[in-house]
Amino acid sequence: MNSLSGFVPVLLMLATFALLFVIYRWFTAKRYPQKTSAMLDTLPSLESIGIRRDANGYSGQYRNYPVYIYATTSMKPVGYFQGNKFQVWVIAAPQPGDLKGIGGFFGKYLVAGEKPGYAMVGFLINFDATSTPADDIRLKLDELIDVLLQHEVKAYQI
Repeated sequence: MNSLSGFVPVLLMLATFALLFVIYRWFTAKRYPQKTSAMLDTLPSLESIGIRRDANGYSGQYRNYPVYIYATTSMKPVGYFQGNKFQVWVIAAPQPGDLKGIGGFFGKYLVAGEKPGYAMVGFLINFDATSTPADDIRLKLDELIDVLLQHEVKAYQI
């Protein structure tokens, strides 16, 4: 019993330090709104092409297509949406079959909400892997819109 009683104070001391560390991290870590707002602050040059900052991110018309840009963060250790990312969505008005080969599991772009006359087509930009996120977004946005135009997918009219 004597040998076990010597470990109790050590365990209590370790638990106390662990609790203090958790409290320290809680008060010093950036929370989701501060992180995403700081990420969006790196994109002011998008306003020169007609995409304006709003409460949720950036939105506007670019090359006649409605465009929405959101900053997201994830604590997931693995996966497509892990880490700090920009989600860039273009709203299109496809007819059935227009988006074949553009999106899907093996596609280059994400396709969501597809139905005749409406679809969100987009991509992700890894914030931590680029030093010029606004330029990367604009470049990939041009590529995506060129692909949509090649497939004769019209812009969704808002």
